[in-house]
Amino acid sequence: DRHQARAAPLAPLAPLLQAVADRCVEQGPATTARLLGERAAVLAAYEASIRHLPGVAALPPPPPLSVEGTRARLFHALRETLGALAADGPLLLLIDDVQWADELTLRFLASLSPALLAHTPIALLLTRRTEVEPPLVASLVARPDATAIPVGALAGAEVRAMVGDMLALREVPAPLGGTLAAQAGGVPFHVGEYLRAAVDDGVLTRRPGGAWTLASDDAALPGSLGELLRHRLERLGPLGRAVARHAAVVGREFAPALLAEVLGVDAAAIDDAVRELVRRHIFEESGRGGLRFGHDQLREAAYADLAAADRRRAHRDVARALER
Repeated sequence: DRHQARAAPLAPLAPLLQAVADRCVEQGPATTARLLGERAAVLAAYEASIRHLPGVAALPPPPPLSVEGTRARLFHALRETLGALAADGPLLLLIDDVQWADELTLRFLASLSPALLAHTPIALLLTRRTEVEPPLVASLVARPDATAIPVGALAGAEVRAMVGDMLALREVPAPLGGTLAAQAGGVPFHVGEYLRAAVDDGVLTRRPGGAWTLASDDAALPGSLGELLRHRLERLGPLGRAVARHAAVVGREFAPALLAEVLGVDAAAIDDAVRELVRRHIFEESGRGGLRFGHDQLREAAYADLAAADRRRAHRDVARALER
């Protein structure tokens, strides 16, 4: 799967490892020894904040093992650290869009046995898109200790409630609520995207007194989500569009400095383009100075916006920048 191939190893667990490192910084060496100990030398390869903790650089490097042995050692280190963290209080681990997780993360989740989870205050909450389900995700869903909770499409009344919240309206005009319900198919992300497009294109206007309404009874929104997302990308300036395309090649999360190097432009220009992308809700901050797409379907649309030859060049340029 091309999405999984671009996911960094253990990327979905990065916030957890960063939280462990933050707690070690806050509470000192005793906590570092309890939560990480010599396991820090193994986990530091996957999270820079652990690598920079006091004393970690002095630990002996893990001895070389086979691929299977290296993986088993990593999974043991992760389980031990999870258990130590859960000893401080119940732990809920949330992974969004697990269908895009890298293989290493999925195999680690599979290594958490029902017996371990039954006797440790750790709960996993995984969200997934059912139209894309790799075999490793399907095996997690099929576990006897897993509970699958289908989340269906929003009904018309729920769409109107969401629109009312987004526009601060006590009552949503029937034509507006009906139009969005019909166009968005009951998917919350689609509702938000159509609503933003309607405001940007003047299909949805604000009258004196603050009331929002459709510009006319026959006002039209894009006929499909794909058309809508392409339309949103086309509204960007040339640099903003190039930034979005190359960010989609990098992966789910990316750094502005990397995009500046890939595109060969200065940081100030990249910052201006990024601000536009954040303002238009295409990018959002991911913490620690990084960025990510506001939704995976935005990334898919930006990636599809690259012609085949441009896509090959973008992959080459990103790979060279990452190597440097």
